[in-house]
Order: sequence, then structure tokens, then C-alpha cells
Amino acid sequence: MPVVQGLFIANSFITSGLAKKLLVIGAEVISKVVDYTDRNTCVLFGDGACAVLVERSELEPGFLASYYGSDCNGSEKLFCSGLATSMNGSQLHKHKYIWQEGRAVYNFAIKTVPHGMRQLLKKAKLSINDIDWFVPHSANMRMIQFRKNLNKYS
Repeated sequence: MPVVQGLFIANSFITSGLAKKLLVIGAEVISKVVDYTDRNTCVLFGDGACAVLVERSELEPGFLASYYGSDCNGSEKLFCSGLATSMNGSQLHKHKYIWQEGRAVYNFAIKTVPHGMRQLLKKAKLSINDIDWFVPHSANMRMIQFRKNLNKYS
């Protein structure tokens, strides 16, 4: 999420007039906490980086709308523990890898992503028919196909 948060901050700086142009950079090195013996999880995670140039334009309106949500329900279904060996002087358990219960994470995603998309469309005063493309992050083709058929579930 650092890039999403960076875009929100960049938009704020540009909208307020504090900046005309910003470079938002995000990187994640998740391979350090992937257990490559856990085939249910390791195939879904990889390192990544991106950079986005955000610039003020007198011709274009900027961000039409934004929607940002957070829901920690089910956090026990996807987590990473044991990144440190101790906390406040107490020894922590040694498991240090990311772990997920794939079916529960899938069900959470197909429930929450369409909801977020509908909220964003509502804030932007658009309908799904006004959008040519959605480019969601997705771990597999089943999730992409589910989202492609969003009209059926709206």
C-alpha cells in the first residue's frame, strides 16, 4: 500500500499548490519472508517496484475521486509473524514467513474489491459503463474473471 498512500499525498500536495510535480516510488522485497517450501503461498508473492510521476495540469481535472478502505477482519488468514527475534526483551517464536489461508483470502478479495470499486464509482459520479478498463491487482485468473463480471454482482 505505500504507493497508494504516496498517490494520496502527492494529490494533496498538488491540489493545495505546494507542488507541481512529484515522483512517487514504491518497492517491496517480500522474498525475504516467503517460505519457498509452502507451495500454496510462495507462488503468489514476488518482489516488485514502481514509480509514478504525478504532475499538475491546467487542462486535465486531476483525480476524479478516491476511495481508501481498511478492514482487519480475518487478519489471522494472511499474516507474517516473527520478523524480529525479540520484542521489549521477550523472545518471539521463530516462524518468520508470510502465511495465508488461500480460500479465505480469495473470498475476502472477491467480496471487498467489487465493493470498493462501486464506492469509487459512486464518489466519481460514474457508472461501470463509463469505464473501459479496470486493472486490479490479482493473484490468479479466477479472481480476474470474477472481477470482469462485476456487472453481474453489482
